[in-house]
Amino acid sequence: MFAFGKYQAKNLNILYDTIGTLADSVGRAMANKELVQAIMIPIMQKLATMDDVDRNMYPVLECLASITTAVGIEFQDYAMAVWQRCQSIIHTTIVKLKAGENVEKELIVCSLDLLSAICEGIQGGVESLVAQSQVLQLLSECLQDPQHDIKQSAFALIGDLSKNCIQHLAPYLPQYLPVLCQHLKLEQSQFPNKGRRQNPMVSVCNNACWAIGELTMKVGADIQPYAPHVMPCLVENIQCENLNPSLLQNTAITIGRFALVCPNLLAPGLETFAIRWCYRMARMRDDLEKNHACRGLCNLIQVNPQGIIKAFVPLLLVIASWEPQSTPPDLKTMFAQIIEAFVQNLGQPLATYLNNPKVGLSNYLLVLMQPCRCWNRLMVFKESSKVSDGIQSGIRGIGTLLISPKHWSTDNIKLISRSCECHSFLGIN
Repeated sequence: MFAFGKYQAKNLNILYDTIGTLADSVGRAMANKELVQAIMIPIMQKLATMDDVDRNMYPVLECLASITTAVGIEFQDYAMAVWQRCQSIIHTTIVKLKAGENVEKELIVCSLDLLSAICEGIQGGVESLVAQSQVLQLLSECLQDPQHDIKQSAFALIGDLSKNCIQHLAPYLPQYLPVLCQHLKLEQSQFPNKGRRQNPMVSVCNNACWAIGELTMKVGADIQPYAPHVMPCLVENIQCENLNPSLLQNTAITIGRFALVCPNLLAPGLETFAIRWCYRMARMRDDLEKNHACRGLCNLIQVNPQGIIKAFVPLLLVIASWEPQSTPPDLKTMFAQIIEAFVQNLGQPLATYLNNPKVGLSNYLLVLMQPCRCWNRLMVFKESSKVSDGIQSGIRGIGTLLISPKHWSTDNIKLISRSCECHSFLGIN
C-alpha cells in the first residue's frame, strides 16, 4: 500500500480504479481479513479528509462498492462508517441543491449504489445500520428527484433493503410503492428516436419492477392494494416482443410473485398474458426467481385452468426447461398434477382449440419455439426413472391430443417437434 502515501490526485484515482477492477475480477478471493484491512485503512483515511461534495469522491465511492461486493461479510468492520458517510453525502447534496448551489447529483447516485453494495455484501448485518440511520427518509427525497439515474439507484436500494430489513422498510411503503408503480411502464412517445429496447428509461423501469417483486415476497398479501396499479403495466410489458430482455425477465418474475401471494386477483386475466409469460419463463435459468414464477403460474392454473388452454404448448416448454436435478420435488409434483388434470379434464377443450383453423398454430409454434435456446432440456421428460409416471402418462396423452388428424399432418408435427428437439417426449416416432 506504498502507493497511497506517494500518489497525487490523478494517480490516486487510477489506483482506486485498479483496486475496484481487481475486486470485480477476483471476487471472494479478496475476502481475507488482513488484505481487506491493508486496503481499507488508507482508503478510509483518505475518505475522512474529503468534503461531502468533493468531485474526487467518485472514484473512492465506486472503489468501495466493488470492494464491498467482493469481500462480503469481511466488510462488516467498515460498514457503519461507510454507511454513515454515504448518508451524509446524500443529505448534504440534497440540502445544497435545495439552496440553489451548483453541486453534482452524481454524488447521490454513487452513494446510493454504495449503500446497495453494502446491503449485498453484509446482508443481514445491514439491519442494524438501517435502524440507526436516516437513509429511509433520504430515500423518500431521492424518489422525488426528476433525474432518472437517481431513481434507478434508489429503486435498486429499496429492493436490496427489502431482503434483510423489511421491518424498517414497511412503514415507508405507502410512500415508495406509488412511485415504483409509476415507473413500471415505458412511455415510448417521450423518446421518438429510440426503440423500446434502447429507451433510456429501461434501467429505471427494470429496477422498479425488480424492487416490487422483492417487496411482494416480503410483505405477502399486503401488496394486494397495489395490484390494480402494477398488473396492467406488467401485462403490457410482457407482451412487447422488442422490449429489453432483462426487463422482460424481471416482469415475468414479478408477475409470478404477485401470483404467489394474490392468485385470485390475477387468475381471471390469465389467458391475456399466459403465452408470452410462459415463453419468457422457459428461457430463464433454473434459480429461485424462476422457482417463484413457476409456482405463481401453478397457482393461477389451479384457480383458472381454462385460462391456460391457449398457452398449453408454452406451458409444456416451461415445464421441460427445468433440469431434472434442479427441479424442486414439490414443484415437479405441481407440474405433474397440472398435466394429469389436462389429460383427464381438459382434453376436449384443448383439442378443440388446437384444431381451430383460425389459430394457425403450426406457424405460431415455429415462431414461438425457434428463438429459445433451451430445447435440449425438453428431453428431460423422456422415459426416465427420475420422472414420475404421472408426468410420463400426461405427456403421452398430450402427444395424442397434438397429433389430431383433423387439421394436423404427420409432416407438420415432425417439423414442429424436431425444431425444438421434443418429438420423442411428445410421442412422435
